[in-house]
Amino acid sequence: MLKKIPFIFLSLLAFQANAEFEYPCYSGENASVFLEDSSCCLETCNPCNNWGVWVEGEYLYWKACLSDNRVGIITTIPARTGENTFHYLSYDRQSGVRASIGIDGLFSRWNLWGSYTYIRPEGKVNLEAPIEKGSFIISDFMVANFGNEVAAWNYDFSTALSQEQKIKYQTYDILLSRDFEACCLEIHPFFGVTGLLLDQTLNFSTANGLNTISFDGTTDYSGVGLKTGVNIVYPISKCFNIFTRSSFAMVAGSKDYKLEADGVTNDSTPLPVTFTSKGNACVYLPGFDIQVGLSYTANWCNKFISFKLGWEFLEWSNVPQINLLNTTNDTLTLGMQGLTAGASVLF
Repeated sequence: MLKKIPFIFLSLLAFQANAEFEYPCYSGENASVFLEDSSCCLETCNPCNNWGVWVEGEYLYWKACLSDNRVGIITTIPARTGENTFHYLSYDRQSGVRASIGIDGLFSRWNLWGSYTYIRPEGKVNLEAPIEKGSFIISDFMVANFGNEVAAWNYDFSTALSQEQKIKYQTYDILLSRDFEACCLEIHPFFGVTGLLLDQTLNFSTANGLNTISFDGTTDYSGVGLKTGVNIVYPISKCFNIFTRSSFAMVAGSKDYKLEADGVTNDSTPLPVTFTSKGNACVYLPGFDIQVGLSYTANWCNKFISFKLGWEFLEWSNVPQINLLNTTNDTLTLGMQGLTAGASVLF
């Protein structure tokens, strides 16, 4: 799919060469400011700042990254001698969506718009220790959550480990922006309310010989806060623009976590078959978002249609995590970055 994107923009260039454009703001009392200083600015496909409703849909192809997401170490006896290999959980690229709707020129040069983003990254790792080499697995999850009990249960050195984590990431924004022009540059500062829904699930299992134990954990976070930023558009040709958007948010919310275990043991030290740990806590999350890309706008049948292609990077700090529930260091940094491709229509 990614290889087809350049051909899409070549098709847009061909469309631009053959389409008939009208510029209702380029005459009489409604002459655009872009024509008043022709030495500086270019004619654009959408010179008007009239009232209008627009809708936009975006396809996201992002890769998630979590800090402090080590799964464990494959080592030899005595521990950490000989060859040691550390393993981390890596998330694959996933598809997501973002839908937006707005009203331009709501009053004076103020605009109102809102958006919703959804993506679900997943990561999985399976480890097996080469027993013939005298190797074993030390699980970070087991050691961090249960300490000395891991050795008592004979799970301080495992022969197999499987860990899978999923994140359901959702955000929604309701924002107010203001239009400014500085020569060719269009500047749109904005502020408003943002919400974050972050649900994490963990499926973990490990084995030592005939002994096996598995865990299912969830951490659900929901919060609401303030968001502010600026969107900048710079025209590079009649219908092509470079855009960049940066924003910062601070969200206050609560996390609910639950951890369940189920084990089977065949040695002299019995393992509790089941147990449940759960709780609730208040957490503040700061985050920022950066976007940059290229957009194309055409006036077709009295409707302005825009296409855009770009790259986006976002990061949230102090995110609750499932691992390390029994320690004071129970937060991590969540980052996501990748391709964004979308289209919008202004009615």
